[in-house]
Amino acid sequence: MKKLIVAGLLCLAAGFGAQAELKWTVASYDPAAWTPASDNVLAGIAPTFTSGKYYSEANRTTASSNPGVLVDGVIPGCNESALWGIGNDQVLTWNFPSATRLSSLSVFSLWAAAGRGGISVAKVQVKYRANGEFVDIGAPAVTKTGSAAHAAVLADTEGGFIADGVVALQILFGTQQNNGTGCAEIEAVRFHYPQS
Repeated sequence: MKKLIVAGLLCLAAGFGAQAELKWTVASYDPAAWTPASDNVLAGIAPTFTSGKYYSEANRTTASSNPGVLVDGVIPGCNESALWGIGNDQVLTWNFPSATRLSSLSVFSLWAAAGRGGISVAKVQVKYRANGEFVDIGAPAVTKTGSAAHAAVLADTEGGFIADGVVALQILFGTQQNNGTGCAEIEAVRFHYPQS
């Protein structure tokens, strides 16, 4: 009987914080009132982009050419030159110095002109080994259009982690509103077990 009880407790401990269901929540936000997350594992790590380079309008690039603006902990109002332009099917990738457990993923859109505040994410993938393949974490796709600045937050419906033991994160964006939207910041927050 004692063995059964101990085994059951171990199973509960192992499952605590595990994934239930991943869900995107999208809402408008106030850029002026925004503050950075305290435990953003992407902070200061500029992503590589493998496709869908930042877009140009009227043959002139209005967005920043530095992807580091996505992880600098600053939302610079509607200063387009300090925002990253998300083009159709763009892929952003981050590599981490050590394996980490992620609690949530947030994408914050922003643009001065109307019609570029939408967000479209097709897939979120991670690597569990540096030389491994990217694996889909099972998050649904999300698409939101509109003129307002939007925050899209991916989290577990039961408060668990969205991915565990990951050494790299990859966001595959979908078809963007008007073929290009502005992005101010992206955060992936580290998961911590609640203190007893």
